[in-house]
Amino acid sequence: SKDLQNAVVATEDRSFYKNDGINYGRFFLAILTAGRSGGGSTITQQLAKNAYLSQDQTVERKAKEFFLALELTKKYSKEQILTMYLNNAYFGNGVWGVEDASKKYFGVSASQLTLDQAATLAGMLKGPELYNPLNSVETSTNRRDTVLQNMVAAGYIDKNQETEAAGVDMASQLQDKYEGKVSDYRYPSYFDAVVNEAVSKYNLTEEEIVNNGYRIYTELDQNYQANMQVIYENTALFPIAEDGTHAESGSVALEPKTGGVRGVVGRVAGDDKPGFRNFNYATQSKRSPGSTIKPLVVYTPAVEAG
Repeated sequence: SKDLQNAVVATEDRSFYKNDGINYGRFFLAILTAGRSGGGSTITQQLAKNAYLSQDQTVERKAKEFFLALELTKKYSKEQILTMYLNNAYFGNGVWGVEDASKKYFGVSASQLTLDQAATLAGMLKGPELYNPLNSVETSTNRRDTVLQNMVAAGYIDKNQETEAAGVDMASQLQDKYEGKVSDYRYPSYFDAVVNEAVSKYNLTEEEIVNNGYRIYTELDQNYQANMQVIYENTALFPIAEDGTHAESGSVALEPKTGGVRGVVGRVAGDDKPGFRNFNYATQSKRSPGSTIKPLVVYTPAVEAG
């Protein structure tokens, strides 16, 4: 909704429509403090960090964020950047993206949000768990009212609209029935592997991991993962044998120096795409690769050695 867009801009980056995607003061402060001083990033910088980079507070990461934000500003319109930002934002309770957040907390599509609901979701961006209305209606209400005040200061609404929206009882608006869809997960095979490892390593349940807002940092490279998924979704590469069985495959991309997993994808039987919590041939199949591994571990080193 337009109210949500205005609420986010008024609270997160009031100069959004005028700036070139960079908060220069905050950027140079981060450089001087070796990345330790955060906060104050523009919406475009936050998009660069959330969608493409790690959360590390380092000079290197801030520099990448700087140049990526400039590129995003050159390539996309402000409306497109704001849409991408909202679609990649975290809203607590394992919910990513404003559409799912709207359905999770208020039972409506993002386009149907009222002013008070829009202000509530915009307020959650600063602290998805701290300002989560399902955790504390009082804290979330106070944050919502702050966002409404920001909208008045930015000229998006008048005082009467603020008063009316602030008078809405948030508890009466809340719903908690939406569970999301399997198709919402962009990288199901990778996410699946992460969940399995967290379950076994930290003695957590799948439900706790998905719904309790845990932050899990991985070595995922979105370019690797996206390209691998494109290949595995090409049914022509997985022919059907004479006996009617389908070709099965799994692939894992590793960073040689660290062992970090950059990408994971497992082909499921038939024409189905890899899905979250499906059998993952990349991590769960016990079948040996046999001689198919020779080009990688035998022939390639031999060719490099001359």
